Amino acid sequence: MMIMSWVDELINSPLLIYATAIALIIVVVVMLYGNRKNRQRMKELWAVLVKSIKIYGDKVGHSGGYRRLKISVSTDPKDWKLEKVEFMVILEDRDNAFHYVLKLFRPDYDKLLIQGSFGNKVHGKVKKSELEIISVTDKRTQKRLAKRLSSLSSYNLDVLPEDRFIVRTNNGKLMAQSIKSLSSELADHLIRISIGPDNPHIFTLWRLEEPDLITNMVNFVFSFTNTFVDKS
Repeated sequence: MMIMSWVDELINSPLLIYATAIALIIVVVVMLYGNRKNRQRMKELWAVLVKSIKIYGDKVGHSGGYRRLKISVSTDPKDWKLEKVEFMVILEDRDNAFHYVLKLFRPDYDKLLIQGSFGNKVHGKVKKSELEIISVTDKRTQKRLAKRLSSLSSYNLDVLPEDRFIVRTNNGKLMAQSIKSLSSELADHLIRISIGPDNPHIFTLWRLEEPDLITNMVNFVFSFTNTFVDKS
């Protein structure tokens, strides 16, 4: 009975009512601010991305919302060895108040995903070569791909120091030649590069801070993919 009485007093306490009202106001303000911020951010990043990919192919469609937008591009195999390429901008969950609490324990950031598939002829040529480059901070991917990582050999690349990246491959010489165009600036924003036998055959994920880096990221994936195929 005493417990029930204490609970009733707490529920009817003016302090609890005020605290609840303040919490709701904070949640609504964060939601409105975050929503507005993400829309502005997406507009800025989207404009740079569309301009960056224009020289590589024709946009065949796009989908998504203000936090996640994807462009599919049809490319000329003579210019880019990938038959189909997809670009996706993924923004932080800025309109969720709890996101800022979680971010204290699990860093989050805007990201650019670039992935694509080889045509049958090219895939037949390169399907035996595999690569995984994963940032040491990406624990989830490391755990999910533990079996695949254990099946590949460790390889050292100067631009990807061991204290920051896990590098595994079954064709070190080819990977070293392909990765040459990766600048130290881009390496600072790299989360993952993967090449494997399954669709999508190539997958890259980048941390997005400055919109200007989008062009460099797109150009690198173009150069990396073509060198990988040509040297195979």
